[in-house]
Amino acid sequence: MKVSKSECAQSLTGDESALAVRDGLILNTRDSMGALERLRKKIEILELESRFDGEAYPPGLTRFPGILKGQGFFPGGDGLWRDDPASANAPPFPVGGIMILGNDFGCEDNPDPKSPGFKQCLARGFEEPRTWSIKDTLIKAGRLSEQCFFTNAYLGLRTESPSTGRSPGAKVEVFKAMCRRFLHDQIQEQKPRLIVCLGHEPRLLLASMMLPKTHVWNCRCSFKKLDSNCNQILRVSLQSGGESLSPVILEIAHPSFAWSNRAQAPRTFRGYRGEDAEVELLRAAWAMAQEQS
Repeated sequence: MKVSKSECAQSLTGDESALAVRDGLILNTRDSMGALERLRKKIEILELESRFDGEAYPPGLTRFPGILKGQGFFPGGDGLWRDDPASANAPPFPVGGIMILGNDFGCEDNPDPKSPGFKQCLARGFEEPRTWSIKDTLIKAGRLSEQCFFTNAYLGLRTESPSTGRSPGAKVEVFKAMCRRFLHDQIQEQKPRLIVCLGHEPRLLLASMMLPKTHVWNCRCSFKKLDSNCNQILRVSLQSGGESLSPVILEIAHPSFAWSNRAQAPRTFRGYRGEDAEVELLRAAWAMAQEQS
């Protein structure tokens, strides 16, 4: 379903004393960690509700045992851009920027150095799996860097391998509702102009919040079917905290599979194919997201 600009586009509002604009990006200058602290408090509240037979999470998932000081997708890390993944220094929280939406953080414990678990990343201070190759793609798309907040659709850590694929809680409707509620909180906090889904799993959760059940984004399908049945870049509407947000949404291949024929090769956009098509999609989506309503 195409959503018209007149139906969806609304101006973003906020506390002007707390916000400043740099190169068209709204930055939280009052307290760059304030947004993250509020989101972490909301996770604590959700966990204390103990919805799953007295536990914070359904079987197969558990809490994070700490927070990474360096690079890491939220909530395992702060989700902010770093040129040096080991650095504890990060830019301000990018209100009005880009939300990079992954699936989940992965496993709690995995000694395999090719796919370390969170405990291993915690000892190192940061994470750097293949997922973070998305940084290279964002740079190619126009140095979309400090504008980004890297986060996940599904909460919790997996207690067992594998660290990829569907979350163990994805079939538990109460857990999915909990994750939708928190994703809404994240969107309300960041007010992203663009949401980029890394693969199908986050796309499906996001679509269940924003699009009709019959929309192709709500179907478990290939990129080929997705691209042939709707616009690759969509603008949607969401009521959040008494205001109407109109983010642009886009799905690209998850970086873990981005170079496989199965993931990227079928994608075409404006005469480009594969990785080049996804770079152009990101450029076009961010340009559309910055258009004035």
